[in-house]
This record gives sequence, structure tokens and C-alpha cells, in this order.
Amino acid sequence: MTLSFLSALPGWAIRATRAVAVASLLALSTACTDDAIGSVGPSRPDQVLARIRVTPRAATMAVGDALPVTMIAEAIDRSVFAGVPELRFTSADSGKVTVAADGTLLALSVAASPVVVEVVATAGGVSKYDSVLVTVTPSRAAVGSLSLALPPWESPHLGIGSLKFLSPTVLDTAGNQLFDVFVRLEVRDRASGVFLLPTLTAFVPQRRGTTWIIGSTTAYGQTFVDSVEFEFTDPTEMSVFLYTDPISNTILASPEAPFYLGAGGIVSISNYTSSTLQVRWSDSTAAEAASEWELAGNLAIAPYGAERRRFSTPGTYRWTTVTMPAQSGEFVVR
Repeated sequence: MTLSFLSALPGWAIRATRAVAVASLLALSTACTDDAIGSVGPSRPDQVLARIRVTPRAATMAVGDALPVTMIAEAIDRSVFAGVPELRFTSADSGKVTVAADGTLLALSVAASPVVVEVVATAGGVSKYDSVLVTVTPSRAAVGSLSLALPPWESPHLGIGSLKFLSPTVLDTAGNQLFDVFVRLEVRDRASGVFLLPTLTAFVPQRRGTTWIIGSTTAYGQTFVDSVEFEFTDPTEMSVFLYTDPISNTILASPEAPFYLGAGGIVSISNYTSSTLQVRWSDSTAAEAASEWELAGNLAIAPYGAERRRFSTPGTYRWTTVTMPAQSGEFVVR
């Protein structure tokens, strides 16, 4: 748009416009670099606030307890932030947990579910957020240990997109399990692609790879930390839903986009129509029975029913409905 606008102007107007633009750029450059006049923003990386981290991450307190919250601020170059941010603390339930201006938590009444205490740090017009999750019990307990170890029947190998709940084990000094000490989950690598559900002690992997899940709690003034390593793979089961478009009266599918499936994974196709649907694979010999009581090969899905097939051989596969018009989809086993 700028070029066509200038081309419509006479030569003297173009020269005047360029002169104004150059003068504006020079003025902006002077304002940005001349510290004597005043800087538009921080000139050093360690003066740009990138993130904050508060301690404790999770706290279990007894009614009447007080606990200070501390904060570390990080700059964009990953060094310690050089400035002093302005801090603001807010409790999501001030009837159970209040927080003083200096960040001291005070437990007022029992809170079985975590109360979120938000911490906001502002510096140079930039604000960053973190939080403490607080539970409150009627009285103190002598906490002895925390463990995130998986029970023998649970696997550390998870498919992408699966929801995983962890059950941290907290014991008192006598070896008895404590069920009212809250543990917060985090990931060691922020770039691991794990979506955390902190108040549910759960997470969803979104990318292939390995990562450590860390659990921590500060229970009655003592801090405990443990971790467990997980490997994230392509999904072990994916679902396709077939239904009738009420406007065009044709068969539609969800999801429409191709997807990935781990080798040995299962594809389930559900029929949400009032007629039996025939579905054919591009390679029916690769469509194995999902279990000993299920069939292999192409599908004949009863109305409002579903059928499953297992795919062990890596490759690209297509499914197609025997309808007019046909509906199809694609997935990759790897």
C-alpha cells in the first residue's frame, strides 16, 4: 500500500515525505541511544524481565501458620534480573489464605483444595506471573518423605495427548501415608512440550521425547522434592468419528487432518449414523485384530457402533468409506 500511495504523489511530495521519514528515524535513534536524555527501554539484557519463580511452589500449612514467599527474577539472557520489580500478591480465597504485602502467607481456615496465590512482578512496563498453591489442614503433621515412584502396574511410556495422573506418596516420620499434603508437578525442561494441570497433579505430553516430571511440596515448613522420568511416544490409540452432515446429508469425519500413531497402536472408527458403514483400508492386510475377540481387515460398522484395528507395521495408511460421495482419511504409523 505504501508504494502505490507514493507513486500517486508528485515528485516534490515524495521528496518531502522521505525527508520527514528520515528526520523521524534520526529522532527515534537519538531518543533510544542517548541515556542523558532518557532511554525508551532497558539497554542491557539483564535489565529486561523475562520470568519469575517463587518459592515455595506448593505449600501445606496448618491453621494459624505463617510462611514467607520468596522470588527469583530472571532476565532475557537467563542471568539474574538486575532491577527490583514491583510485586503484587493476590489470594484466590482470602477467607482461607491471605498474603501480606511482603509476601507472607497466613493460613486462616481449612482448605482441602489448593488455593492459588498469584504473584505478579512488574519492571520496565513488563509483568510476569507465577503462583503458589496452598492447602491448609487443621493441625501439623511430622512429614518424613515424598515419592513420585510409579507403582509396578503403571508404565513410564506415554502416548502423546494422553492424560496422566500421578499419585505422589507422602509419608510421616512413622511411615504412615498422609493424604492431605499437596504436591505440585513441574517439568525440568520448559521446552519439553508438557501441558501441566497443577491443581489436579496431572499432565498431558504434547511432543515426543523424554523428560523428568518433578514434584515438590513445602509441608509445615519442610521442603521435599522427588522426580520421575517419562518417555513420550506417538499415541497408542486414536479415534475417528463418522457422522452425517445435516445440511448436505453426506458423511463427514473428525478429525479431518492426518494423524500419527505409534507402531502397534489402535485406530478406532465410530459410526454415528443410522446406517451400517463399510470402511476399507488402503492395505487391509496391515489392519490387525485389536484383541483376540475382534476382527481384522476392512470394517462393517453397525449404526452407532465402533470397530478397532491394530497397526504394527510403520507406513502411511488411508481409510475410505463405501459411500457416495466417499469420505477418507490418512494416518502415519511410526
